Amino acid sequence: MLRLGPFTLVDPFSPWHGGSVILEFGSDGLRDLQPVTEPGLAYISAGWVELLSWTSQPAIGTAEPWWAWAERVRRGGFTQVGLSGWTGWYQPEVLAEVRLATHSLPVQVHLYAAWADAEGHLAPLQSLAEAGADGWTLPPLQSFPWDTFRRALPYLRYLGKPLFVLPFWKEAGGEVGVPLSPTLALAGWEGIPAYAESIAIYALGQFRKVYGGPLSVGPITTSEGLAEAQRQQLQAFTAVPYIVKEDTAVATYDPIWKLHPPLRTAADREMLWQALRKKELAVVAAWDYAPPAEQKLHPWGEASVGCPTLEVAAPLLWSQLDPAQPLLERLTSLVSWLSLAPRRWLGLPLGCFQSGCALDFTVFRLLEVPRPLPAPWHTHQSALEVLGIIRSLDDADSLRSRIL
Repeated sequence: MLRLGPFTLVDPFSPWHGGSVILEFGSDGLRDLQPVTEPGLAYISAGWVELLSWTSQPAIGTAEPWWAWAERVRRGGFTQVGLSGWTGWYQPEVLAEVRLATHSLPVQVHLYAAWADAEGHLAPLQSLAEAGADGWTLPPLQSFPWDTFRRALPYLRYLGKPLFVLPFWKEAGGEVGVPLSPTLALAGWEGIPAYAESIAIYALGQFRKVYGGPLSVGPITTSEGLAEAQRQQLQAFTAVPYIVKEDTAVATYDPIWKLHPPLRTAADREMLWQALRKKELAVVAAWDYAPPAEQKLHPWGEASVGCPTLEVAAPLLWSQLDPAQPLLERLTSLVSWLSLAPRRWLGLPLGCFQSGCALDFTVFRLLEVPRPLPAPWHTHQSALEVLGIIRSLDDADSLRSRIL
C-alpha cells in the first residue's frame, strides 16, 4: 500500500475536480481518496489514450523494438494505445505473434487488424478476431480496396469492433499527381492531392448510408475534408502534427516533416484547431510512426514518411491553448481530448477516482517557464511536462521522487 500526493485532480465527473487529493494505491487498485487543502504537487487524470499509432513490427527487423516503443508511450503519458501495422496485419498468425509480444508491455495495447491484404483480398476476419483483433483499419500506404470494403463492411459491423478508415488513397483522387499546395509542389512532394481527402470521405459516407455502422475517419488534414465528414455524419479525428505544423515546414527539405498524408496549409491547420476546440473533431491522435532510421535519414525525395509524436503530443497541444483561458478550463480540454473522448470512442471505461478503481492514471505538471521540446519539435516550447503513468504499485512508487 502506498500514499501519494497531494495531486490536483483533473476529472470533470468528480466532485473534487480541480481540488487537491491524496491517493492511496494498492496492488489491486485505488484504495482511497482524501481531499486536502494544501496545493497539489502535480496533476493527475484518467490515463491518456492514443487512438491510433503505427509500427513496422514485426515486418521489418530493423524497426523500433517493442520495449523502446513502450518506453516512448510511457514518456508521453499514454496508458493505452491503439496500434496497427504500417504494412497491415491481415494474417492471424502475425496478429497472434504481435499480441504475444505486446502482452507484457507496461501499457495496454489494442491491436487493429487490416480487413484486406495488400492486393485488396478480403482477410480472414473471424480468424483475426479470434487471434486478438480489437478493431479494424487499413495501413496508411495501402491502396483502398473499394470492392473489398463493400463486401467487408457488413461483417465488420457484425463483429462490433471499432473501424478506422484512412481517407488517403491515390486511387480516390483519380491521379498520382503533385498536390495542389504550391509549397508541397515546390518541395517535389508527389503524393495525395488535397482534394482526394474530400472525395474519399464522400465515398465512405455513401458506403455508410448503404451498409450502416459507425465509421471513424482520420486523421482529417484539410478544411474541405472536415466539412465533408460533417456532411456525411462520420466520426472524424485529426492528429497532432496537422494542428501544430503547416506545409511551410517541408520547404526546409528536412525529411522528418515528410508525413503521410502531407502537412497542409496554415488555413487548414487553423480550421482543424478551431474545430477541435468546438468539439467538432471528436479526438486528437498523435499519429505516431517512427520508421527505421536508415529509411528516414535520406534526401527528401528518398526518405520514408513518418514522425514520432507520442512523447510530445500533450505538450504540443498545451502550447496551442490560449494562456488567457482559465487554467481549469484548459486542463479539462486537454484531458477531454486525450482521455475522455477516445475512451468513449473505443468503449473503454472512462476511468474513475473511487475506491476499487483500476490503476490507470497519467501524472503531469506545469512549469513556470516553458521548455523546448525534444527534437524534431525543439523549435516548440511547452510548460507541460509528463511525469509518468500509474498502472501498477511499482509505477506509483517510482513516481514518488519525481513528484516530491
